[in-house]
Formats: sequence, C-alpha cells, structure tokens
Amino acid sequence: MASKKCIRVAIIGSPNVGKSSLLNRILSFKASIVSPKPHTTRNNTLGHANFGNTQIVFTDTPGYIKSGTGVWAEHLIEQLSTAIEDVDVNLVLLDATRTNALGTETILKAIANDPKTLVAINKIDIRARGKLYTVVQDIIDMGYIQTVYLISARTGQGVEHLIQNICDLAPESEWMFQSEVEMQPKQVYAAECVREKLMYMLNDEIPFQLWTRPTEWVFEKHVWKVRVDIVVTKNAHKRIVIGKAGNILKNVGIAARTELESIWGLGHLFLNVVIETDWMNSRDYISAICAGQITSRPE
Repeated sequence: MASKKCIRVAIIGSPNVGKSSLLNRILSFKASIVSPKPHTTRNNTLGHANFGNTQIVFTDTPGYIKSGTGVWAEHLIEQLSTAIEDVDVNLVLLDATRTNALGTETILKAIANDPKTLVAINKIDIRARGKLYTVVQDIIDMGYIQTVYLISARTGQGVEHLIQNICDLAPESEWMFQSEVEMQPKQVYAAECVREKLMYMLNDEIPFQLWTRPTEWVFEKHVWKVRVDIVVTKNAHKRIVIGKAGNILKNVGIAARTELESIWGLGHLFLNVVIETDWMNSRDYISAICAGQITSRPE
C-alpha cells in the first residue's frame, strides 16, 4: 500500500478570477460562497479533499487588494500573507478574459520562479479557443513563469490534470484530517449563504460595507432555525437591502432558505437588517466577525 501524502495549497489571485468556484469544484461541495462581486471571500476558507493516497488541504484567500486603504484592506492583506506562509504550494489563479486584472503582475512578480508555485488560467470555457494561445503567451512574456495550466472551474475542464500535478508534489506525510469534517459551523455557513444571495440580488447597488452574522441558531434532528443579522453602515443602505415593499429581503430569505434546506432538510431562516457605523474601523472587530465569532451587536 502506497504511503500517505499530504500537501497544503493556497489559492491566490485577483478579485473575481474564480478562486472560490475552483475550491468548490475540487471539494465537490460548497465550502466558499461565490458571486461576481469583488472581495466576496473575506476570510481564509479551509477545505480538504482526498485523491488516492494523497490529501490536499486548500485555503481560499481574499482577492488581492492594494495596501494603504484602511483597516479592512489590512485585514485582507493579513489573511493573504498568512495563507501564503502556511502552505506547501501557492496556486495562482488568473482570468483568461482579463489577464491584466488588478494585482496580476504584482502577484506574478512576487512568486517569480518560485518552485512552490503553480499558475493556472481559469475561465477558458468563455474565452475564444483561438485566443487562448495569445493569453498564455502574454503571461509567459511577463517573464515570471514558464508553465501555466488551462482550466475551467465552471465545467471542470483541465482541473483533474491540475490536481494530479499537485498530488505529484505532495511529500509523504500523515493526513491532517482523518475523516470528512465540517470546516465551517452551520450557523456561519447560513450567514454566508445570506450574504451570497444579497450580492447577487443587489447588483451594482450592493453596499461594500455589508456583513452578515448569525445571532441565534438551533439544529435539531428534524428541523433547524437560524436568525441572521444583515449589518450595514447607513440608513440608505438599509433601505437598499430591504427593497421596495420588502421585496429584496423577502427574495434573499427565500433563496437562502431554499439552498440551506437542500442541505439540511426542513428549517426556518429569519433575517434582520441592522445599522452599525463603526465596525469597519475596528481591526479586532473585523477579525472576529470574519471568523464568525460575533453573534450580537458590540456594546
């Protein structure tokens, strides 16, 4: 019997290149919420998958953000730096439709010729096949890397080949996780599910300074109940989230409850929109809320 192997991989890249989608594709379940909006992922999300004798432990990181833009930016940069330091391989994900996305060259320069880095170009299913060669050549011409993988997180194309190469890099080691474990508490997942639906339904009106948190939860054998606060910083944002005659909030609740019931069975989801003006300026509060540790309003 082959010896066990284990490898830790951080998925890094610019906002909206498909990091969360790739993680969910590989894990075959939804570990991280996905939306077309920048910085959907706000905290490192952990997940693992076993391939034969190899276990891969993934971290989905926040998208690249410029420094010097406040406490929130500091939190995202800290999350990214921590992930890169704590892994065996950095998987840099690029977007085939916009190879000049924010931070692309900065990220590639930082990992130039680093043997523990792999680079993959995502979304090849929506890029004209004849233009893919040009996309790859543009990346290589930057001079920082020589090999790239072509994948589609949406269809799965090329993902198996990428996974096999990651497995080949794995050292012999005991697995970090001996069984299937729930990486995220159910109540935190429920709050994140609500945030995901908000990000889709609010379109361009979505307030960047928006958060969700569970405030009450019960998970019993045949039914579950979760209450979630939607936190905004202005009364105008509260009106946007609620929508005309409450239609946005109602539709968000229906969509989130439907998804959660498909996973957990019958349950109840209650939403409340609250205004808190100072949380974006407190680093400790940001860290706590991102980790799902805030379940009530700060004093």
